[in-house]
Parts: sequence; structure tokens; C-alpha cells
Amino acid sequence: MIDFSTIEFLFITKLVLSFASVFIIGAEREYRGKDAGISTHTFVIAGSMVFSFLSTLVTPLQSIAAQIVTGIGFLGAGLILKRVTK
Repeated sequence: MIDFSTIEFLFITKLVLSFASVFIIGAEREYRGKDAGISTHTFVIAGSMVFSFLSTLVTPLQSIAAQIVTGIGFLGAGLILKRVTK
């Protein structure tokens, strides 16, 4: 039997919930033929969740994660728009 601490349980729960939301959003976008599908949303949402979770362990104010996630979002959006406009 594996014993999970509270932090590990929260991390796994949030990771599973983020993957569930990734699948719903990504599947809908792939069904409609959009550029960003399941794989793109998996990287963005899972990365955002990990940065946010780790930031809450380091500093409860989440100021570090907010800046990192915002930067990653702008980079991802730029890549998607660059691919669409070509």
C-alpha cells in the first residue's frame, strides 16, 4: 500500500483534474479542426498547473507562478498564430 502525504495527494488530484480538462478542451478543438488540439493544451495546462502548484509551496502569494504562466501563454499563443498565418 502506498502512503501519500497531503501535498502529494493534492498534486496528483490537481494533475488528474487538469488532464481531464485538457482532454475535454483539446478534443473539442480537434473536432472543430482548430490548430491547437489535445497535445498543445496538454503542455500548456499541465505546465501551468505544475508551476502554480510549486509556487504555492514556495510562496503562498503565487506571484512567481503568475509571471511564468503568463509568459508561457504568450509564447504558446505566438507560436499558434505564427503557424496559422503561414
